[in-house]
Parts: sequence; structure tokens; C-alpha cells
Amino acid sequence: MRSHDKMQTAYELAFYPRRLKRAWNEIKRPHVADLVELGELLDMVLRLHQAQPKDCVGSPTAIKRLARHQLRSRIIGMERLLHNIHATTELPSTVNKTVVSAWMVRDICLPPQFRQAQ
Repeated sequence: MRSHDKMQTAYELAFYPRRLKRAWNEIKRPHVADLVELGELLDMVLRLHQAQPKDCVGSPTAIKRLARHQLRSRIIGMERLLHNIHATTELPSTVNKTVVSAWMVRDICLPPQFRQAQ
């Protein structure tokens, strides 16, 4: 998966409930295609729910959009669900920071269905 596609997928899994539900249904199946890539993706998703970096080089629009995504997802409990999914998969985690990595703060739009629902 290309890095841009991976980042788009991470944002969708982190902040778009329908996309996460589809992914969870895939994960529950006995044979997931690539466990290493799944673990990396889940780590990226969990990082997106951490505090924003103080010295971010991202655009102001990207910072605001990420903050908006984080707020909306916390209201519906997405972060807790993601931690539960990660624990269920029993994949090793590399999330050890308390802030989002600066390179992950991107101005990425979610699918139109998500924007209309908010």
C-alpha cells in the first residue's frame, strides 16, 4: 500500500465509524491477509487519537481538521473501541508517545457520508 493510501486509510479507520466496522468484520475472520501491515495500520490509527504536537509543521487547516476529527470521534467512543480492537488482535504495539507524530498531521478529508452525518 502506498504511503498516501495508508495515511488515508488510517484517518478513515480512526475517525469514520462505518469504515472501522467494515475493517473489524474483516479482522474477525480467521485469516487476515497481512498481519504486519494490519499492526502498523492499527498503530497509526491509535497515534491519530493522541494529543496534537506543540511544534507541528502541518498547515493550520490540517491541525484544525485533525482536532475536529478527534473531538467528534471521542464523543462516540471511537478511541476506546480502537484500543479494544488492538487488544483483541494481540499484535505488538509501537505506540509509546503521548502526541501525534508531526508527519501524521495532514489535511485529509473523510468520505462525504461522514461529513454529512456531522
